[in-house]
Amino acid sequence: MKTRNTPALCMSVGLLLAVIAGTALYLLHRTTFRNDETLSATERIVRDNDIYTASLLLARQYYEDIDIADANRALQQVVVVLQVRIAGQKTPAEAIACINDCLFREYRLQASDLLVVENLLPDKVLANRRGHCVGLSLLYLALAEKLGLPVFMKHVPSHAYLCYDDGSTVFNIDPTLEGAAYPDIYYASHFACPERHPVINKLNKREALGLFLNNLAHHSRQDTRALIIQNQALMLNPDCETVHTNMGVLLAGQGKTKQAAKHLEQAVRINPSSWQPYVQLAKICYHHGRYKRASECYAEAVNLLPKSFNMRVLHEHGVPGKQVLIDHARSILACEDTPRETLIGCGAALFQQGMHELSNEVFTRALVRYPENLLTHEYCALTDFHLGNYEQARQHAAIADESWGYATAYSPSVLIKTIAECYRELGLSQALLKDCDAALASIHKSIEIGGPGSNALCALAEVHLLKGNRGEAIRVFEEARDLDPSNTRIRQKLQSL
Repeated sequence: MKTRNTPALCMSVGLLLAVIAGTALYLLHRTTFRNDETLSATERIVRDNDIYTASLLLARQYYEDIDIADANRALQQVVVVLQVRIAGQKTPAEAIACINDCLFREYRLQASDLLVVENLLPDKVLANRRGHCVGLSLLYLALAEKLGLPVFMKHVPSHAYLCYDDGSTVFNIDPTLEGAAYPDIYYASHFACPERHPVINKLNKREALGLFLNNLAHHSRQDTRALIIQNQALMLNPDCETVHTNMGVLLAGQGKTKQAAKHLEQAVRINPSSWQPYVQLAKICYHHGRYKRASECYAEAVNLLPKSFNMRVLHEHGVPGKQVLIDHARSILACEDTPRETLIGCGAALFQQGMHELSNEVFTRALVRYPENLLTHEYCALTDFHLGNYEQARQHAAIADESWGYATAYSPSVLIKTIAECYRELGLSQALLKDCDAALASIHKSIEIGGPGSNALCALAEVHLLKGNRGEAIRVFEEARDLDPSNTRIRQKLQSL
């Protein structure tokens, strides 16, 4: 009986396996086809539309309430106004000056540090008169395209701005600063490490839209759509450090750390002047036991981070010579009624020239005269940090954050905290490499910069244990427990000792 039914049974099993295999292939093909279809649709959108319409069509895949017809009508109304204003202007600089005057004085467009979707979508930026650097730049770029002006987007880590370039006349335009024309060296200096920063190239249409999608994905990073948006960004702008960094962060958040590390290593290769990919890469390497690479990345981060302290007030390129600047500072310090703007301008120029002590003196005078001014607290935080006055720096940064109501990635408080964390993690990596003396130095530096938090103290105690300093380890763990009494891990550690 068994023998007679064996062929039939084998045939049934074979048919079942064939059906399963066919279904799997169909599903795989369908998924791949749908992914390819999305990418093909992206290509068509970019190819067949102006940059304004393309950005809205790309965004509408994820934000369905965008009315593209209404958005284009609103944009065209501004275009008509600008056409009248720039008619008869003899030079590109005059035409751009007219556009700036109209957009930033009459329409009152303003910059915002908040990375929310309303500050990214160009139609919302126009409607709300407020935008993030990418949103403002994209709107300005769209208007320039409609007016037939050769304007392009540029990008450095954490900032986007524009460039006019007709082949003979070239100058920058920063929509976050009402169209001000600062040279590339400024952006390389303030948003990265200038001696390492690559040439800041103009972005073409595809690359600009890729940067736009990258910011949308960053905003949606808790959403399942984020990785889909980020893949589109990577397809359009594959040579952008920020796009690879964001892809690495998203993949790491999904537990795909090996893929994440590849993107972060690529980000470092593209732009070795940016601290963000080093920090993310260090975390992954530490997690996988690659302590030497983690230590290298944390060391790079703590080297680059202090150079990323961004001044909110920009100043014209070609600051006067140091002695002229020093004389100017002394003269305004001798005057009791120097305006706030003069004090801040002079302090910022001194800061840019590396004269941190005199800069701090000028900003402190500004703070005495204008104690409610938030920017002055930020500037005092920056100069105090560079002078090693870390506790005062933290106090000024906290006052500024409390008054603003929020902190951005480049707020002094966030940078100070990040530097302290990097020193702490650098110390732990060094400890695992058996270099306990270097580890102690790094963690003490972390505590000096960020204050004696329980995490830093626990790290310090662990290194003392590795060195065999049991009594000192217990003392430091007790200090950490007193700071964080509810921390069960610290109590358990003390009980084990």
